[in-house]
Amino acid sequence: TKKIIMDLNFKRYGMQLSWQQAQQLIHNYNNSSIQLKVNVNNVAMTLSGMSFPRAEVEAILNQSTDVDHVFFALGQHDGSEPGVEAGSTTIMFGMKTVNNQPYLMVDSGDKIYDYCKPCPSYCPINVQLPQL
Repeated sequence: TKKIIMDLNFKRYGMQLSWQQAQQLIHNYNNSSIQLKVNVNNVAMTLSGMSFPRAEVEAILNQSTDVDHVFFALGQHDGSEPGVEAGSTTIMFGMKTVNNQPYLMVDSGDKIYDYCKPCPSYCPINVQLPQL
């Protein structure tokens, strides 16, 4: 199994981008050698993005006043669960800060959501995102 290391730019953490800056970053990703893939109709395509329904994001944010971040983890279904195909998934959690340390909110009452809608397959139609 080949491991890929993604170098995230933490110097820009939390900065708002213009649409032009976002387009440049998307362009850079689609021209890089490190791309995540999604299987659409048995064809491997470059993953351009993913979305969760607003209600799920709001449920994460509104579950507690302690939530100060939303965390997206990458996961893998093995196909053993009835009705769920094997394949990669994204899992959304709330995060809170305790004593200046980040904690995932994973207690029994905390909201955790699985499955985002990947692009390609569910993509915005008002902009052209590369789908290689």
